[in-house]
Amino acid sequence: MVGDDIADVDGTGIDMATIGGATMNVVRRQPRMSDDYDHKLQFHGRSNSCQERATNLGEMAAGVASKEMPSETVAKVAGFIMSVGGGSVIPEKYDGEGIHPDLIRSLLKVQHIHRGRLTCILTVKPYVCNAYNTLHGGAVGSIAEMVAIACARTVVNKDKELFLGELSVSYLAAAVNQTEVMVDASVVRSGRNLTVVAIEFKLKDTERLTYLCRATFYNMPVASL
Repeated sequence: MVGDDIADVDGTGIDMATIGGATMNVVRRQPRMSDDYDHKLQFHGRSNSCQERATNLGEMAAGVASKEMPSETVAKVAGFIMSVGGGSVIPEKYDGEGIHPDLIRSLLKVQHIHRGRLTCILTVKPYVCNAYNTLHGGAVGSIAEMVAIACARTVVNKDKELFLGELSVSYLAAAVNQTEVMVDASVVRSGRNLTVVAIEFKLKDTERLTYLCRATFYNMPVASL
């Protein structure tokens, strides 16, 4: 059956009929690597706000760095952190409860749902890309977790809660910005207290395997863990 036939999957925070329907306008500064890296670390030509962030990071690093660490190394580490967005202030409207699930749901569109199996199409958007303009590794893990929970819910009763015990991710290839990726999740094992889900990410056009994930859930009360 298709995703539009499913109204809700309890415990996942996902309405399967609208998993791909959530939209957000997210503004995120996309850092880009530069060949002139040492020049970038010196923050030449940057705005005053970046200079202030660099100063704050430098002061923070000076307070926690080992005295045996050369000051040049500390400065470069602080510079690298700033170059990938460290020290940035997240706008309040993008830092509230529920923002992260909405962000992930906005990338997904359900194709098929069967007992023990779920297939989605993932569209890689700029706000989940890394400095190389490919899907960020952390985003892969978040997507895998959400899809795995939804898949597990097709076999686990609603009266049981799901607790993620383990999530492994193998990064085999990259998915570039605006690429469509097939995300196929299937239940490998489901018992009274344990459910294991395998998730495969494949490029839609070429069916090339990009990421391979495996999630283990404990479906029991917290007090029993």
